[in-house]
Amino acid sequence: MILSLITLAILSILSVTVYQMARALVRESVYQLRQVQAQAIAEAGLEDALQHLRQNDGWRAGFRHKAFAGGSYTVTVSGEDPPLVTATGYSKPLFLIGPAVKTVRVRSRFIRSDERLAIRSDDITIRAGALVNSATSGLADLWSNGSLSIQQGANVWG
Repeated sequence: MILSLITLAILSILSVTVYQMARALVRESVYQLRQVQAQAIAEAGLEDALQHLRQNDGWRAGFRHKAFAGGSYTVTVSGEDPPLVTATGYSKPLFLIGPAVKTVRVRSRFIRSDERLAIRSDDITIRAGALVNSATSGLADLWSNGSLSIQQGANVWG
């Protein structure tokens, strides 16, 4: 009888421990997913702003909580030359937690030459998983006054 109670107590403690570990793993996975979503939304906001700047290099209006992919982004464009573009992505908010938030910034100057477009920046990193095809994107050149790094897993051609 006592041995059964001790065994039951040990199994109960193990069950509670496994449950708490599984719950922590699920919470961490949800956190990571939300961070990735916020980063992607911020990068989409940055691309949206850069597209407006390509069309009108005097554009400085930015965006405020523009809906995108279940979340939103806010973009500010400084009055400097070249402008500093800051995009903040907000993932879909969760009850009692709110949204995950990520911010990206870039300072770039667009140079038009022979109807082709180039982006120049001080340091450029093309991350793993990125696809860059200058043949279809219309970008002529990409150069850097600092460093240009392409991480393993990125695809660059064109």
